[in-house]
Amino acid sequence: MIEELLMWTLAAYGCASLLATLLRRFGMRAVSNEPLIHYHILLYNSEQLFEREVRRLVSTSYWRGERLRISFTDYGSTDDTMKMIDIYERNDFGWPDGIQAGSQVVTIDLRSQAG
Repeated sequence: MIEELLMWTLAAYGCASLLATLLRRFGMRAVSNEPLIHYHILLYNSEQLFEREVRRLVSTSYWRGERLRISFTDYGSTDDTMKMIDIYERNDFGWPDGIQAGSQVVTIDLRSQAG
């Protein structure tokens, strides 16, 4: 009896949590004039860290319902970093046409962590 009650309580909590996450995500997406977060990523031979960081940013912004822009600055990489930048720029993840007024700019430096 107690096990069933606990199971139903956990199931109700999980459903409520999922519903709250979905409502928050869709509710924030509906507001289009919200300032976005602009991530500026600095790269130098950062192919090992680059893809993981971009995927993390895109996934986090998706689940939080935040608008984002991502831009890259490469400092002369000799590995496949430039090829990876070209691939990501072909996809539309909100690449910048310019920095929007009121947007928050976050700089991520992957140069010091790369070999």
